[in-house]
Amino acid sequence: MNNNNEYTKTNVARKLFPKLPTHSATNKLSGWIKRNPRITAYLKSTGYNKNDRSFTVKQARVIFEELGAP
Repeated sequence: MNNNNEYTKTNVARKLFPKLPTHSATNKLSGWIKRNPRITAYLKSTGYNKNDRSFTVKQARVIFEELGAP
């Protein structure tokens, strides 16, 4: 976590896929986000860009709720 207001993509990916290498975990997270219409719609509504390097706490919470809390 960078600060109290955001999670890096790497941090979220490592929490969801702890057994995978970092790069693989990040790629897997991106793929799961693309295939989940609820996450995609929510992130789009918050102004998220796929090139962003972090998620807000609320964005991360939605991802964890949809994909499973670590």
